[in-house]
Amino acid sequence: MPLYFVKLGGSVITDTAKPDTAKVNEIDRLAKEIKAGIGENKMLLGHGSGSFGHVAVHKYGLEKGLSGQESAYGAALAHKTVHELNNIVIDVLTQNGINAIKFPPSAGGLTKNGRITSWNPANIISALNYGFVPVVFGDLFIDSVKGVHAASTEQVFEYLATKIRPNVVIAAGDIDGVFDSDPKINKDAKLIEHIDSSNIRQALKGTGGSLKIDVTGGMRTKLMLLYKIAKKYGAKCMIINATVPGRLQKALIGEEVVGTVIEA
Repeated sequence: MPLYFVKLGGSVITDTAKPDTAKVNEIDRLAKEIKAGIGENKMLLGHGSGSFGHVAVHKYGLEKGLSGQESAYGAALAHKTVHELNNIVIDVLTQNGINAIKFPPSAGGLTKNGRITSWNPANIISALNYGFVPVVFGDLFIDSVKGVHAASTEQVFEYLATKIRPNVVIAAGDIDGVFDSDPKINKDAKLIEHIDSSNIRQALKGTGGSLKIDVTGGMRTKLMLLYKIAKKYGAKCMIINATVPGRLQKALIGEEVVGTVIEA
């Protein structure tokens, strides 16, 4: 039975122009697509924090870690807001008949200089075996060097993949995939439909950060982490545009969709 890691991008489920604003209707639509598309397969679901986390992290300079009491307050605020978004996501998933259980990464994991160094996923593995959908998210970890670290969902996925080998990883954001330049700036940017060892370096050259506030690195970091998962564990990774109705559901049932496939 295949195991899917699926990430709902923060830019899809929140209004990135308005702090702490969830797009509940979009979350509901995506929940329905997940319910219809996953079937009997196992799924670990993750989501970004969008306007709930990135704003506070950026405002208080938490990308660099703690620098005093004000930044500690900012860290507490960022932690609070990302968990508020997670509560909304869990509520909508369960309303749609999905057996979702939250597993906050910061509750069990630690980082050192921005890398996740420890996290026992035994409870997540048990939940998957019992038919639940564990839900993780981009979270603010306690960091043994910097004080705190804002980890992306892709970084969480990369660590969990060392313990729980996924067969398919889908990053569902607000863009069709990886382009040779930023399609939101260059209207002639071309979609790269397939990335592997032959063109990963060239693909990385064309990617950059996000136009929005994104303290976890934007498309370049996303691509690097997904390629690591594909290379190390043989997973098929995909970047698709989840703002297009039906696209996530089609990807889940194995239909060919517009996007970028990343393989070793």
